[in-house]
Amino acid sequence: MKEATKMRKKMLSLFLTVATVLSLFATMTLTASADELTYDGEFNIEIGEGTGSGFRYASGELWLDEDGTYLVYGNGNKVGNRIRVSADVTATVTIKDINLEINLPFECGANSNVTLVLADNSENTFNSYGGHAGLRVVPTATLTITTAGQSLGNGSLSAYGDADSSSHWASAGIGGSELEPSGTIVIDGGTVFAKGGNGRPAGAWTGPGGAGIGGASTRACGDITINGGTVTAIGGDVNPEGAGIGGGSSDPSTYGGKITINGGTVRAYSGQTGTSGTGIGFCSSIAINDTANVEAYSSGDYPAIYGTANTSGHSAFLLNFMLDAAVSQDTDITITQIDDSAEAFEMTLPAKYKNFAATVETTNNYNAGMTDDSRKIVMTSDEGVDFLGVNDAPDTTFSYYSVKLLSLPPLLQNSATSIDGSKVILAFNKVMATPTGKHEQFSVISGSSNTVTAAALGTDTKTIELMLTTPITYGQTVTVSYIPGTVTAADGGVLVAITEYEVTNSVEPIDDIAPALTAGTVSRISNTEATVTFTSDEAGEYYYAVTEAGAGAPGIDTSTPGTVCDANEQTISLDSLTAGAKDIYIVVKDANDNVSDELLIEIPAYIPPEPGIIQFEASSHGTYEGYNGWMIGVTRTDGSDSEVSVSYIMVDGTAKAGTHYQAYSGTLTWADGDSSRKVIMFTANDDSIYNGYLDLTCVLSNPTGGAILGEQNPLNIQISDNDPPPVPTGFKAIAGNGQVSLNWDPVQDAYYKLYYSTVDGDFTEVASISVYEGENYTMTGLKNGTTYYFAIKAGHNIYFSDLSGTVSATPKSPSTGGSSYTPPKYPVTDSNQDTQVGGQTKLSKDRAEAGDKIFITVTPDKGYESGNPVVLDSNKNPLAVTDNSDGTFSFKMPAAGVSVETEFTKINYFDDVKEDDWFDEASWYCAAHGLMQGTGNRQFGGHMGTNRAMLVTVLYRLSNSTDDLENIFDDVESGKWYSDAIGWAAHNKIVEGYGNGKFGPDDILTREQMVSILYRYSVFMKYDISKLNVLDTFVDTDTLSEWALEAMKWAVGNGIVTGMSNDLISPETGATRAQFATMMQRYATTIVK
Repeated sequence: MKEATKMRKKMLSLFLTVATVLSLFATMTLTASADELTYDGEFNIEIGEGTGSGFRYASGELWLDEDGTYLVYGNGNKVGNRIRVSADVTATVTIKDINLEINLPFECGANSNVTLVLADNSENTFNSYGGHAGLRVVPTATLTITTAGQSLGNGSLSAYGDADSSSHWASAGIGGSELEPSGTIVIDGGTVFAKGGNGRPAGAWTGPGGAGIGGASTRACGDITINGGTVTAIGGDVNPEGAGIGGGSSDPSTYGGKITINGGTVRAYSGQTGTSGTGIGFCSSIAINDTANVEAYSSGDYPAIYGTANTSGHSAFLLNFMLDAAVSQDTDITITQIDDSAEAFEMTLPAKYKNFAATVETTNNYNAGMTDDSRKIVMTSDEGVDFLGVNDAPDTTFSYYSVKLLSLPPLLQNSATSIDGSKVILAFNKVMATPTGKHEQFSVISGSSNTVTAAALGTDTKTIELMLTTPITYGQTVTVSYIPGTVTAADGGVLVAITEYEVTNSVEPIDDIAPALTAGTVSRISNTEATVTFTSDEAGEYYYAVTEAGAGAPGIDTSTPGTVCDANEQTISLDSLTAGAKDIYIVVKDANDNVSDELLIEIPAYIPPEPGIIQFEASSHGTYEGYNGWMIGVTRTDGSDSEVSVSYIMVDGTAKAGTHYQAYSGTLTWADGDSSRKVIMFTANDDSIYNGYLDLTCVLSNPTGGAILGEQNPLNIQISDNDPPPVPTGFKAIAGNGQVSLNWDPVQDAYYKLYYSTVDGDFTEVASISVYEGENYTMTGLKNGTTYYFAIKAGHNIYFSDLSGTVSATPKSPSTGGSSYTPPKYPVTDSNQDTQVGGQTKLSKDRAEAGDKIFITVTPDKGYESGNPVVLDSNKNPLAVTDNSDGTFSFKMPAAGVSVETEFTKINYFDDVKEDDWFDEASWYCAAHGLMQGTGNRQFGGHMGTNRAMLVTVLYRLSNSTDDLENIFDDVESGKWYSDAIGWAAHNKIVEGYGNGKFGPDDILTREQMVSILYRYSVFMKYDISKLNVLDTFVDTDTLSEWALEAMKWAVGNGIVTGMSNDLISPETGATRAQFATMMQRYATTIVK
């Protein structure tokens, strides 16, 4: 009988499938989309406008007043409008993308017959509030939901009922509204979702929920027929009296209407909380065809499908289960039911639902037990409850099974392992109860006896930890046994025996020791570059951060990959530092994420190397004919960094190589740190010819290693003759009044010795006068009428010529015959006229009589001071000079010519600058003209670096400005010696700072920064900046910043910058104060007007 029934069901199913396919082909050409059909009336519910007839619209309500066809459409936008079909009207209403949210969005009036067509690809929503149904079907109305006439049949409708906030009712999603039953509802197709209004818990008022499809709360449903489509219906939550599909109350006295499900996919749910409610039911009868796919769920005490089966029209086979009331159902349970023919049926009971019903395609009894892999489900007939009998055959009353869940024993998992050697962790498939005090039921054998001292629930509550007396080492295997006792799972499942279960400690010992770091070397290569070395005692990855010196540890992020390192010395190369001292903090993270302490290594500020200045130890040198030896000294001063060298060569002057001297050339070399004096060989050839003084030069060139040439280069060499000079010729004597004037022809490079006597030929050294300048001499104080004899010889060095022939003269008084006497005037001569250096001398007279008072005005130049002027008579004897204390001096004119000599000497401003220092002249010039003032205590500090504030201050002084302008830089304090200068320079666009509000007054001034500021100052002062140099003689122009290129061309073109050596311009090198003073002297003397 069962086999015949099964065959009959399969044949019926095949017949229905074929019939459905033929029906689709037969109607395919007759269907159209909603846009292609014609209607009596069309209305856009969103904008409240339409065309056609049979309807009216007022105050947000669309009334369909006449029989006919209507299209109501929108764009899916939510609006608060309402649709109402008037009483006694038969209307076909096609809806397309309408979204109504209002109390009672759609209403089928009394005795109306409404066909609601869901347009293809449309989504429609009726969301009610105020206690009304989403789609109200009054008790005398008929509603049919369909997709008839649509080509795709995929339109959808969602309807949401609501509960009244102050009364005792909740309405259906589709059906009864407020406290009313529903009318007749037919669903032929489409996707339909309906949710009943929620009930209310005990409190101000208590009310049950409404049905998803059917009656309002406490009211019956009308006839409900589902022929197709996909239907989901959910009763209201809280006190869910309403069914998913059916009546609004579990009270049998309210049952009414028949529920017929002939086809489609139906899912019906009661609400999720409460003790009553059913998925499908609370009606007079239920008939489910075996072609329908139905599942129903309830959360309370009633079966998922509950009612009386109609003996006609019910052909489905149902499974209808209920969980025992004691079972907590807070997670989904998937139940696999196996029938007595080993055919399986799987069903899922969602959380919060206790009861399940479904159509099945078999006639076999399900009586073989169920499992969800963790709980054994025992199925028993519960005939003692006041429900209908237990049956699963068609055409009979409905039944249910009572299901109880019994706990399964916990199962040991293979993931059990020993951890850190001091305990064994047993892992199970479920949460375990606390095993405290039950450790004696376990034993662990590890080669020798090992005692379990305690048992505890692990952090993972599915584990039990066994504490041991003897640790288990890595790789060791132990055997675990358990004698059945009182250890259970949390759900009561009793642990069964464990026999010699082997566990291996596969966890390697954890390295929790952080690496230790050791600092290595630090090398500051430039302002931007440095290298740092360190060593870690473990391999891993290193991280570092660079801060300003003394800023403190910055905190280093090690969450991202670092730089791989081993246990050898590591080198960190830094190439983007800023000027000044820095700190670098280094950490190493090993393979186990242990991070070392921060290692601090201090990086010093960059001190530019000082290869030094190479020059001759003197600006000139004298020797004599026939000398041979190491006489020319060359010095290396102001630094001895790195190996350096310099070339030398001798160049002819009046002395000729090979004839007068041996021409030597070569290279002098100093090792790193060597600043010793080097010497150059010199040989002067000896001859027997008087040449006087001969001169040549020794030239240093091509310095290497960064050294530069000093100002004492080239060296002037003078060779003194060792042969006597010739006897002077043209020797003459002219008598005068009490004097004799002598003159003679000059002898090259000679001085003279005059001999005088009153006896011819009787000449002694006592009666001699040396004449070092000129070829004339006047001997005064002689006796008139006495004849004097004179002879002369020429001297050179220590060598003299023979004595000349004798000349004589007899002084006499002037004639006084009858004419008047006019006193003679004698010359007053400024000996330094046209050659004066360091100041000016002004004489009150250039000729004067004996006894006249002559005034001398002395005016030193900047940087000079003068002593008292010296007045010499014609015999080079000094006369008395009076200081008048008003800047003038005076003397009494003798009866002979006089010469006035005034010596101006440079003011010695600085004690640390020597006369032979190459920057002596530049430092003196800058001090004399008020450009630089030294560093205090008469110190110039030539080797110190120049900072940015110094240059701006010098230009401020040079401009003679007294402007006091507002400072714009954050790091320039008011009241500092440079504050006014920086404000002035910034205001006039001579400096711009770093662009971040900082000027950096103490930052070392690089050569390219200096020429850039000088260039902008020249533009500001409107000096000529047209003379440029293309810089093609320098090999390091690629290191020159683009912003400094034009300024450097100008500086080189005007001789302000000459390069650190013949081929290096060194733009990023800091300028010392000595170099800065030299450049400023060049600038002031060549550019400034």
